[in-house]
Amino acid sequence: MKQAVKMLVTYILILVLGTIIGTLVVAQYHTVCTLVAGHTQAPFQQALLVQSFFAIVPVVLVCSSVLLALYAVRHNARRVIAAVTYGVLSAITWGVVFPLFMAVCPDDGAVVPAPPAVVPSAGYFRQLDRTLYYTSGIAEHNSVQIALDDLHPETMLTESDDVAEILVRQSAPFHDVLISRTMEYRALAFLHEGYGYLMAYARRAWSGGIVGWLCFAAFGLALCSVYAFIAMSSWRLINSISVCFFSVCICLSNFYYFSRWHAAAGEMTASGSGLFRAVDEPLLVGGNLLVAIIFITVGAVTAIIRAHKRRLSV
Repeated sequence: MKQAVKMLVTYILILVLGTIIGTLVVAQYHTVCTLVAGHTQAPFQQALLVQSFFAIVPVVLVCSSVLLALYAVRHNARRVIAAVTYGVLSAITWGVVFPLFMAVCPDDGAVVPAPPAVVPSAGYFRQLDRTLYYTSGIAEHNSVQIALDDLHPETMLTESDDVAEILVRQSAPFHDVLISRTMEYRALAFLHEGYGYLMAYARRAWSGGIVGWLCFAAFGLALCSVYAFIAMSSWRLINSISVCFFSVCICLSNFYYFSRWHAAAGEMTASGSGLFRAVDEPLLVGGNLLVAIIFITVGAVTAIIRAHKRRLSV
């Protein structure tokens, strides 16, 4: 019973601390994206914090079961009561907390701020490839915008060539090319793309009613089934690596499959017979269920063998 209470407290801490820290991190990411040289900006704005909160909660909910499994590895929580508690908390996450969040989550909560409608700040040289851009705010409605190409210095683009529009378009998702040239965005782009697939996946499932959400919950079931690896080895490091590895594999496979659906603009249609006629993506749902069944079976067999060896040693 004590182990169950500890897991419950840990679960609550994961949700609370994960949401607080994640909100601050996403808010800081928003702030960096909207920085413009020469413009002052408050580090944390109320609207930005609210938007960041709604952006990070789904990530925390998805990761909560994995983090709880890592807690079980660290504290050697191998008893049946710990597994039951883990299963109940995971069911509450995907069957109660996540649906409640989807019911109140605004549909327009974007992680990357929209491109700015303002002209980049004046008085700064900005370089894109081999072209140097400069905007001079001589007057509010009479600015000079110049672009110089070092390969063709005799060629000059002026205001009529929309220099400001080029700078804004090429600096996305940042609002200033000076910031985009400083920040490494490839890793962030990968994370943002994965987040986009997660939310598209969740919103599509939420709009599909109970059956649609149960199909999405199959993804959660596959993630929760990595708990089977908490005692696969006598080395906790190997168990932790196994939990993380299979969790990443499950997420990547789901997001890859859903990205193909997204690229096809929803042209994939359900196929199959019986129950699967009500399922949007029978292959995806069936794959998640199959993974969950295999992992749970492996974990159960491992626990039985370990208990039998312990009994024989006594």
